[in-house]
Order: sequence, then C-alpha cells, then structure tokens
Amino acid sequence: MRKPFNRAEIISELRKHLPHTVSKKAEPVAGEEAGGKTAPGVALSPETVARLPELIQILEKEFVAKWEDISETLIFDEVGDIVEQVQEQGVKYDCALLTDWAERLIHQMENFDIENLANTFEKFPAIIQELRKIAEGYKD
Repeated sequence: MRKPFNRAEIISELRKHLPHTVSKKAEPVAGEEAGGKTAPGVALSPETVARLPELIQILEKEFVAKWEDISETLIFDEVGDIVEQVQEQGVKYDCALLTDWAERLIHQMENFDIENLANTFEKFPAIIQELRKIAEGYKD
C-alpha cells in the first residue's frame, strides 16, 4: 500500500488479513426507518423536548468539529472516545436517538464491522438535524 491512503484502501487491506464476516443489514437506530430515514413519530418526553435546544448547542459546539475530523480516518480509539461522550450526553438529556446511535456504534466496533460502522458514524449530522426538527416542531 502506498501513502497517502484513504479509508477504503485501509479497509480493503485489513479484510485480507483479519477474520471477518459480513453481517446482514443492521437494525435501524431508534426513530429511524429501515431505509435510513428518520421516522416522524419519535417519542420523546416533554422534558426532553424542552431541553433539546441546549443539547443541540452542546452537540454542535463540542462534537461536530471532532466528528468531522474523525469521520475522515475512523480511528477506533477516537471513534470510541466521541461515541462515549455523545452517549453520556444522550443519557444526561434522555435522548434515545443519541444513545441508540452510540450503542449501535459500540456494537459495531466490538464486532469490527467497519462497513456498517462508517455508515452509522456518518449519520451524526442527520441525528442533530432530526433533533432540531423535533425541537422546532414543538415550538408551534
């Protein structure tokens, strides 16, 4: 392999040397339909919805820039760190969208499921956008 290399090249090379299996399509994250779209009826308590603007601000200030950097390389230690931190915020704010996303990533990391890990990790901005839609929907 020649430097510089991208994520696809690394994954391809790792597959040659590490035992792995290709799993069936992963179960959707809570609030997400099988096609990857977020379902409109995500059940969040009124208290959770009231705190969404605060949560969104934290996610945007503390995690989006980190996510952008990590999404280029998907280094497991870095992914694990941000996932753990986002999961803590999800628990703190009682937000199933975040905790389910984090739990799914943890499971994919434990199973070295790089393909699904990359797809799941890429959904972080969509989750923030969905939280924003939910928060705005309750303002009406």
